[in-house]
Amino acid sequence: MRALVISGGGSKGAFAGGVAQFLMQDLGKEYDMFWGLQLVAC
Repeated sequence: MRALVISGGGSKGAFAGGVAQFLMQDLGKEYDMFWGLQLVAC
């Protein structure tokens, strides 16, 4: 089982989406799960 875990939040979330797209479409990587993490300080 392969998982792609990306941290993000704010503008980093858009960057993370581009990285995931590059890995899957351009490099042909396949993942069973996707996890996005975000920590927010109040």
